[in-house]
Amino acid sequence: TVPPSSPHPVLVSPSVDEGAPASAADPRPGGAAPAPAPSGPDRAPRPLPPQRRRMRPRRADDSTWARVVLGLGGNLGDVPLTLGKAVEALTELGTFHVEAVSPLVRTAPVLEEGQDPQPDYWNAVVLGRTALEPASLLAATAGIEESLGRVRHEHWGARTLDIDIIQVQGVTSDDPALTLPHPRAAGRAFVLVPWSLVDPAAVLDGVGPVAELAKEATDLAGVRDAVEDWLEDPV
Repeated sequence: TVPPSSPHPVLVSPSVDEGAPASAADPRPGGAAPAPAPSGPDRAPRPLPPQRRRMRPRRADDSTWARVVLGLGGNLGDVPLTLGKAVEALTELGTFHVEAVSPLVRTAPVLEEGQDPQPDYWNAVVLGRTALEPASLLAATAGIEESLGRVRHEHWGARTLDIDIIQVQGVTSDDPALTLPHPRAAGRAFVLVPWSLVDPAAVLDGVGPVAELAKEATDLAGVRDAVEDWLEDPV
């Protein structure tokens, strides 16, 4: 298991466009010396097949679609490969356009009192646009989860894939089935850190700047490391 680094390992004014590393260790050739390779459930991401690296070109008619922030994560099986398949599945929805995908961030699990230990999680944030209503988007993401092996058997239990709708542009909801913005996003580093890396100026609607919220997240010390370009240049 890769040991935790500084309590603030990936919040160093990153610039995704400039290719700045998202953590203190860049595992790719030519980068800084990588952290020790984990084994078992925490092993490094397996290279994604080439076809999983491409995003569909931007549609000319999606400018009126609502902006959406999705949080992806999992800790069972080959999670980086599963997350790559989930991103691909999103691109295949005719009513969803993927605009950007964050670095892949590895974090310690957030557990309820008395829960059994779990492997570390891999997490990513997807920025996109959709023509779907929130309830329809929830149904679509649940279908992707199921198709990739998600089984719901324990609250906050280990999982192959979780897709959370963090916020939808212009939408607030207190529906228990889909509360928007996500009611726990403001305090979760495993959402806020990758989100701040892909969009340093991001704002959680009704709460505040994502980068600032990340610094106060109670689980920030559990952020292990981050992998840039995991879809385009897999490690």
